[in-house]
Amino acid sequence: MACANDVRAWLDSAVPLLADALPLDRSAADPIPTKAVRMLIEGVRSAVLGGEQTVSGLARHCAVSRERVHRVLRQWLGMAPREYLRAVRLLRAKQLVMNGEPVASVAAECGFSDQAHFTRWFRRTFGYTPGDLVRAMSRDAERDQAASIK
Repeated sequence: MACANDVRAWLDSAVPLLADALPLDRSAADPIPTKAVRMLIEGVRSAVLGGEQTVSGLARHCAVSRERVHRVLRQWLGMAPREYLRAVRLLRAKQLVMNGEPVASVAAECGFSDQAHFTRWFRRTFGYTPGDLVRAMSRDAERDQAASIK
């Protein structure tokens, strides 16, 4: 299995990038999040990095209601908590596949019910399957090796 610290380090850098890339639905009357909202978003991020995979768990971690988590993430990240959780899990899964982890192991480690379920969401999100990614990386590695021999 990939080193847990490497995965956490990657998630630490990927989650803020994901949040920055998302469309924001900020009203003109409230263009900057309050300190409480920033703390809640950071709490959600911390819970996700800690492995939390349910909206109830996020709310419990942040000591707020599920509705509050929904409202804040919808307003400031432009997505529902389940979408955010799934996006983070898929980014983590992609990194693990790219690190050479077996697809079935990645599916289980990232909280998908089975490999087929994982593959469907992976394809919807990235436009290709985990197997396609493995094959493409293998072809690239072979080309690199052949080029270094010449």
